[in-house]
Amino acid sequence: MADFFIGLSYATIPVALAVFARQRPDLAYRPVVWLFATFILLCGIGHWLKVLSLWVPVHGIQAWVTVAAALVSATTAVALWWLLPHLLALPSPARLRAADQALAESRRRASFEHSPVPLFTQTFDGTLTDVSNSWLALLGYAHAEVVGRPLADLQPPCVPPWTLRQRALLEAGEACESEQQFLHADGRVIDALVTARLEHRGADANLSCVLVDITARKHAESALRTSEEKLRQAQKMEAIGRLAAGVAHDFNNILQSVVGALEMVLDEQPAGSRGHEYAGVALDAAERGSSLTHHMLSYARKQILRPRHIALEPFLADMQKLLVRTLGPHITVTVRNAKALCTLADPGQLQTALLNLAINAAHAMPHGGTLAIEAQRRSSGGLGWACVTVADTGTGMDAATLAQAVDPFFTTKGLDGTGLGLSMVQGFAEQSGGRLHLHSLLGQGTTAELWLPIVAAAPPPRPAEVVAQQIHGRVLLVDDSADVLLTTGSFLERAGFQVTRAESGDRALASLNQGVAFDVLITDYAMAGLNGADLIAEARLLLPGMRALLITGFADLRYTDHLPAGTLVLHKPFQRQDLTDALRRILQSNQKPVT
Repeated sequence: MADFFIGLSYATIPVALAVFARQRPDLAYRPVVWLFATFILLCGIGHWLKVLSLWVPVHGIQAWVTVAAALVSATTAVALWWLLPHLLALPSPARLRAADQALAESRRRASFEHSPVPLFTQTFDGTLTDVSNSWLALLGYAHAEVVGRPLADLQPPCVPPWTLRQRALLEAGEACESEQQFLHADGRVIDALVTARLEHRGADANLSCVLVDITARKHAESALRTSEEKLRQAQKMEAIGRLAAGVAHDFNNILQSVVGALEMVLDEQPAGSRGHEYAGVALDAAERGSSLTHHMLSYARKQILRPRHIALEPFLADMQKLLVRTLGPHITVTVRNAKALCTLADPGQLQTALLNLAINAAHAMPHGGTLAIEAQRRSSGGLGWACVTVADTGTGMDAATLAQAVDPFFTTKGLDGTGLGLSMVQGFAEQSGGRLHLHSLLGQGTTAELWLPIVAAAPPPRPAEVVAQQIHGRVLLVDDSADVLLTTGSFLERAGFQVTRAESGDRALASLNQGVAFDVLITDYAMAGLNGADLIAEARLLLPGMRALLITGFADLRYTDHLPAGTLVLHKPFQRQDLTDALRRILQSNQKPVT
């Protein structure tokens, strides 16, 4: 029974070895397994033959099986001794697990180092433990320069670390994002979005971080914010400019009535009387009011400019005398001129602009100093410019003050300042086709550059022809202001004109349709119904030879593009001498007057 069960066991072992050998065709030493299986099988057959020999004499077969077993066993023994060193070299499961871990770490390391996205790891206290090649390429460092250093060494000052809330999220295993800045090896600042996650816990806790370069996006956002701020500023300036122009228009109409009435009073009051003196004071105040509207329109870039050729050398010499008297002895005024330098600008407005700049400079030099004015030729954009610089040795401005120096109503003079001086200078410069540049450093003074178009010197004026004959004729006066109709009409009647008044364009057209021949049509521009320009056009259809004078409080000259040809424009408020000169120019011309 023992031989039977031993033989049965020996028979199952080769089967198991055969299955193993067939399932693992990759084994390099599979023939040895087959030899061992054969040896075990022969041993098992030997035990079964012993059992059989109890009843059947099979000694011959037993001998052959034993011989075969001996041959196979000897071969297997030799093969096993030959195979033993190789078997001993096979790794243990622990070594295999360590090798697997080393392989995984190697692959992770390779993936980390060669990642196209910049990666880095750091401890919670901010020490860099590793960086990828793309991180090094982005920031321009070598690996040995950064690993082991505090991350703060590679960031600008005042870059905030992870907040307490972010640290709590990181410790809980959640990813966190933070916008940070890094210093490039060449000193540039790189804006980056850092996403971090906790890699390990315990003493070797590390943060694995992904860095995305957002410098271009930040610059684009900054440029967009700047553009939006400039747009809002331009819209604000446009809105305030429209308001200022509208107020100036209405004020000009009011001043026209005031000036006209005061001139009539001056005519009726005896010279030297109290009434004459009071009327003169009121007329001077009205003139100052007119100057105020000019300032408002200058700020709104819609003032009425009368450009002339200005030779800057004598002009600035006169300005020097004016400034010496205005600023006082504690300020030294120097002027340097470029020979034969001329510009095209309104002389009165240029004088006002320079005076504004000089007064600002004097305010910055309360204990005295030097105000240097210089005219020189400059070139920009392929064009020649006459640049008038006004430089002082005063307190100067910081960057924040300089950035809003030309903003309307911004002032550093407290209640004594209006905040319109520099904005009016800038408005005058831009309306004259030039620009204003300001340069200033705190404690080092301010330099204002007024750039104006450069022109050739003006030709010498022709001798004026004196016209002595009296002007007269029939005038159609049209204005929607009863005060203007009264004062202007009364003056024209005193001057010898026959005046027909109309309070609207439609009524004036009705008078023209009656067949009355008028020599001059004097009309306001902005009226209900038919405006002045349309009225002139309709009047010339009825009377082609009629001459026209447009009187208006509007400062925006864009409407003059739509005026009929030959229309002369006179801006309110005007004095009667201005009106007389305009009428003389119209009536004494043999041709249609030119605007």
